[in-house]
Amino acid sequence: MVFYLIRVKYISTMYFKKYYLSIVLIYVLIILFLNHFLPKTAFATSDPIGIWTATTPLEYSVASHTSTIYSNRLFVIGGATNFVFPTISYNTLDGSGSLQAWTYNTYDFPDPNGIYWHSTILNNDFIYILGGATFPPPNSTAKVYLGNIGSGEINNWTLLNGLPEAWSLGNSVIVNNHIFFAGGFKSIEGSIIEYNSKLLFAQINPINGTLGSWELAGNLPSEIAGFGMIASGNKITVIGGGKNGDPFSYLSSVAEYIVNDDGSLTGPSYRSPLIRPLFRPSVAKIGNYVVSVGGESIKDGDNEIIKSVYYAPIDENGSVGEWQISNNSLPEVRSGGSLTATNTHLYYTGGTVGGSYYNTVYYASFNGGGPEITPEPTPPPPGSNYFELPIYYEGRLNSTQTQFNSAFWGRLTAAFDHTYEKKVFRPFNGDTYYREDCPKGVVGISCYDSHNGTDFSTIKDNNGVITNQDVFSAAVGTVEFSSLHDENTCDPGSGGFGCVVITKYDNTPGGTLFTLYAHLEKILVNQGDNIGIETKIGNMGKTGCGSCGKHLHFGVIKEIPSLTLQSHKMSKKDWEDLLFQIKPFKEEARYTPFCTYKAPNGMRFSFQDPSGWNSLDEDPWSLSKVDGGCSLTSPYLWKYNIN
Repeated sequence: MVFYLIRVKYISTMYFKKYYLSIVLIYVLIILFLNHFLPKTAFATSDPIGIWTATTPLEYSVASHTSTIYSNRLFVIGGATNFVFPTISYNTLDGSGSLQAWTYNTYDFPDPNGIYWHSTILNNDFIYILGGATFPPPNSTAKVYLGNIGSGEINNWTLLNGLPEAWSLGNSVIVNNHIFFAGGFKSIEGSIIEYNSKLLFAQINPINGTLGSWELAGNLPSEIAGFGMIASGNKITVIGGGKNGDPFSYLSSVAEYIVNDDGSLTGPSYRSPLIRPLFRPSVAKIGNYVVSVGGESIKDGDNEIIKSVYYAPIDENGSVGEWQISNNSLPEVRSGGSLTATNTHLYYTGGTVGGSYYNTVYYASFNGGGPEITPEPTPPPPGSNYFELPIYYEGRLNSTQTQFNSAFWGRLTAAFDHTYEKKVFRPFNGDTYYREDCPKGVVGISCYDSHNGTDFSTIKDNNGVITNQDVFSAAVGTVEFSSLHDENTCDPGSGGFGCVVITKYDNTPGGTLFTLYAHLEKILVNQGDNIGIETKIGNMGKTGCGSCGKHLHFGVIKEIPSLTLQSHKMSKKDWEDLLFQIKPFKEEARYTPFCTYKAPNGMRFSFQDPSGWNSLDEDPWSLSKVDGGCSLTSPYLWKYNIN
């Protein structure tokens, strides 16, 4: 009897264990199956996108338009319903996300007939409109327009050299001072006759915004239109797309290209695909995410307009990660609307469904974990290392042209003199001033005879007390030389420049250049340091010129090439002797100038004006030595046009 009970207990326990193990095994297999075959996006643990809320609508219904945000204003540009709008509208953002009353501008639209199916891209104070179509009838256009948005309104439109061919519903981005335009279709008299697979680029002139010639950079995955496109770091990502009215052509691919220094592309390589194929999704980058709203997809072989919102992270290398679907969709299905973003909110304007058009404006808050993650700084492509002002001013790291120009002219105290003629001063604007004209003749700045640099003042309050005297690196480069210093003091040496820092900047419009930061009272960098425009060099002072007020003397130095030199390395002693040769005496405001200066190691250098020469007259600096010049030119180096 005891044996029987023991056997029954053993058999019951054995079957229970087998049953339990079977349940566990089935559960594990289900999890593995779901994890393998279902999109991983289904397991999202957080949603950075808030609920979409309606705010002040436009006064007209519109689709196939573009939108952008600049200086706390939301702009809606062009678009169409049954006719085309030659209209730019804008609204002021209040911080909470909601909008106020709209302002409309029809008198300064670049094309009086209006534009739709176009692409719009911002670059500092410049805005570009590329391609699109006019109506009636729908005809694609190759036109490219440049406008200025620095005043808070868009005006001063200029027609640039157009695209090689007319394309509608393409897209554009800007990377490394190049503008890229891709894809689109060609409509003639309302009939689509061709789709485009080309990805083109043109170099941007950062001074006036004009474009160089268009060149082929690469090709899209196929001939498509209606796709999203973003730039992050040195990468371009093309999202979805397809052919109008053909849902079987809609793509779920996410193609990534690497932008090379010369503007050409490497790729594509393919990232995690979209959750479903998308045509005409409205796509925007916000923080370290990319977001896609609405558009068209395929369902049961037919076209379906959707209201879904998708998002994906962007990693530190600029690559797009896996897509997830937000719990917060648009209130209604939409296609042909436009999406844009601030750092904290997304805005979706207008749109169309089945021939009906809408004036709705929706916004959603965004909490994506802070600002966009950017890759480590890399050397800029040739000619793109333009100069930021080497002084502090509000908004400096992300300035507008208005802020830049205000700081330049407000803090400039002495400009570079382009002539050696005594008692005659010729700054970069080409005007001629004599000693009796100064200082009133040059916007209040000094006529500093034979001055080889650009001087900037400190910031003072109403009582004349200095409130800021920070000096920053003008570009990306390295520290070549610094005067002897510790964290609080520096040794000005025996020359007239006092405490100095010399930096080396490659890839500028003038090639490799050295810059001189002189008269400092404090130095915060050391030889060999890597520096960027955010790097504080030190504090302005008056070392080497005790009778001067505190200021920065900013000089640009160019090596004169030599075929006979075996080494192009400057030692600390070479720099010290060169600086003493240029300006040997303290307290001496004026000194004998030369076209070039020779260091002890045999290397020769000349000075250049970062403001270039802006006059129809020939630059005196470029004249031959016989004619009183130096046979040298000064390329324009500032990142914005100061003229």
